[in-house]
Amino acid sequence: MKKCPSCKHAVSTKAETCPSCGHPLKKKKRKSGCASTLLMLLILGGFVFYVMMNDDSPEAQHLDKQIDYKITSQRYIRDQLRAPSTAKFPLNAQVYERKGFWIVESYVEAQNGFGAIIRTYYAVAIEQGENSRHIVASEMSEYPIGLARPYSKSNFSRIFS
Repeated sequence: MKKCPSCKHAVSTKAETCPSCGHPLKKKKRKSGCASTLLMLLILGGFVFYVMMNDDSPEAQHLDKQIDYKITSQRYIRDQLRAPSTAKFPLNAQVYERKGFWIVESYVEAQNGFGAIIRTYYAVAIEQGENSRHIVASEMSEYPIGLARPYSKSNFSRIFS
């Protein structure tokens, strides 16, 4: 038994409130630990995302350009396929600049006219204008293009001469 701090009556040690005056005897535990931790992580994650998205460093700008040219080349190649909805592009692609043109080298796996999945290697040269991009050369082959096999002279002669 213990005494109620408010009315001084004898109260059981297991009682949550005093039976005489109703004064609370046990303090309620706060359950804010998990919720506040989650909220703090959410705020921190938002801040990190904001900082990453607003990175204006030359490296970040170069990476943004590489991604944009990769997507542009994939759209162009997809339009050349017999079954564009089946196209699967890898995450990695060679993207580099040469003589003012952006070159994208990669491959696509898609169905051919008979329904078989075929891997086709491609190279696309993109020229950046004032407000638009232009595909100036492209090549598709069943063999890897680039260092292992040179480009055909007709398509890429302006870039590799």
